[in-house]
Amino acid sequence: MYEKDYASLLYEKVQAEYDDFIAEMKCKPADEIIESAYQIVIKGEITTFCRDCSPKLTDRQFEALLSSKNALYEIFEQWCKNGELHGLADIGIAIEEAADRILVSLGQ
Repeated sequence: MYEKDYASLLYEKVQAEYDDFIAEMKCKPADEIIESAYQIVIKGEITTFCRDCSPKLTDRQFEALLSSKNALYEIFEQWCKNGELHGLADIGIAIEEAADRILVSLGQ
């Protein structure tokens, strides 16, 4: 498989996960939605990044993210854990780090 195919698959996966997340949020009380505003925005930005920019990942990193039950959650968690990530340009770093963390958890 070519990198572009992996990038498209990753975008489709992340977009579907974001759509599910938003559908779930719509069922929450207004206070909970407001408390989740940061998560909503950042997950949206991650989804947009995956659509507009082809993440610079190895095939193994793409495969790790594609094998994840919820890649969007993994990437968001990595974004939050790495206190040095601030701008939208840093989303690619969070994606790469999330993929590496999945690989480590799989023993690869």
